[in-house]
Amino acid sequence: MENEERLFVWLADTWRSGFSTWARFMGSVYGGEPMAKAEEIASLEQAYQNSPDTAEREP
Repeated sequence: MENEERLFVWLADTWRSGFSTWARFMGSVYGGEPMAKAEEIASLEQAYQNSPDTAEREP
């Protein structure tokens, strides 16, 4: 009985650490602060291009 519990604990711990690693990886790829920063930069660039004070204009 003790060996079965030890196997279950090992399996649960392996599953937990694997899921944690996967969740951190997916979070770093698809979201988080870098994505929000990229959206902020894109909106600032769009505002700069639409600004009447912009000296650089494309013909």
